[in-house]
Amino acid sequence: MNDLEGNTRIIDGDFDSSAVIDLGAYEREPTVSDDFFLWPTDNDHDGLAHGVEKAIGSDASLADRNANKSLQAPVYDSSGNATLTFGWDSSAPAGTRWVLSRATDLHSFVPIFRYDGTNVTLGSTANTTFDAVNGTISFKDTSPPIGGKVQYRFEAKYVPAP
Repeated sequence: MNDLEGNTRIIDGDFDSSAVIDLGAYEREPTVSDDFFLWPTDNDHDGLAHGVEKAIGSDASLADRNANKSLQAPVYDSSGNATLTFGWDSSAPAGTRWVLSRATDLHSFVPIFRYDGTNVTLGSTANTTFDAVNGTISFKDTSPPIGGKVQYRFEAKYVPAP
């Protein structure tokens, strides 16, 4: 069945994991502005928000919580520097921000890396590797806290243009 413009009539236009006919003569097509509204949702129920999945390049319609695109455990070199790797989709919506934070407790996280889709805006580009083939970013934390536990947190944020 098609709508008045010949588009397939039954699609999941509101990303609620249910493809049903919308009201009216036209099927609602998803738009880029939907990213703002969908960013915090988790329609595939895997614990990763829609926006995070778009940023790291995993499938936002497939429950894949343990996909290798999530933040990986740090790899330490002989100097104690931690390299952290997480997914990166170069076609993520404009306004996506990849942020890596560090804390010595579970409350006081401080950003140590930020990428806005074009530029590294916090952290050193010399310590950052973009792997377009595997769709990952690796960041080397060259000043981790000495003599204590450290926690890292990855966030994908959406900051739409004003």
